[in-house]
Amino acid sequence: MFCNAGIAQELIKIPVHVHIVQIEEGDYKTITTPEDVREDFKNANWIWAQANIFWDVIAIDQTEANTTGFSSETKWFSENFKATKLDTRKASIKKKTAERSVIVISKLIQSEKYQNYSAINVYYLPTLFGTSCGYTAMCQTKSCRRSNEAFSVLAHYHPGGWECFESRRTLAHELGHILGLRHKGTMGKDLMIGSSGQIITKKIAAASRKYYKKYLKKKLN
Repeated sequence: MFCNAGIAQELIKIPVHVHIVQIEEGDYKTITTPEDVREDFKNANWIWAQANIFWDVIAIDQTEANTTGFSSETKWFSENFKATKLDTRKASIKKKTAERSVIVISKLIQSEKYQNYSAINVYYLPTLFGTSCGYTAMCQTKSCRRSNEAFSVLAHYHPGGWECFESRRTLAHELGHILGLRHKGTMGKDLMIGSSGQIITKKIAAASRKYYKKYLKKKLN
């Protein structure tokens, strides 16, 4: 069990609504189960215990995907979307790519239809088409744009063929973005940078708790 000395504060419990997006398009098929989700959150909460933050899964639903234009949109996504650390393109290109990628993913998971405004929303897909196992963004539909909603999407498999769950920390990393955290820290050590770190420092723990109390708590109550 992690121990982060100095975090002797009240436990923060954040409600999470999980959506396992049901899809069957050729080889692109949903295989994630509720048991997979519970194990994923068990690992994430083990890491976030360092900040005395608990992600409370209040529901796990199977939701319908919108596969209109699936082939062309996923082809675009796989050709253009890159994980942040691998993206060396101009800022203007990255911005346009990020904006369209959110629209494509929002449509596929039907983020407006399946959005719980009293919880953090996490969606599971078979893969994310690009070079990443996780993705967090602001919702791009009319209703959730007004309330500035964010969501996280997790992949069961990396396009490279291995199970994303094997890392034991992808979900924890994406939930960090929900708490306003960016890609900073020491590679191979800290949760919010690279693909293997699991440490949440006292400074990051304090920033996460502050963000929750200042922003998220008002949204979720």
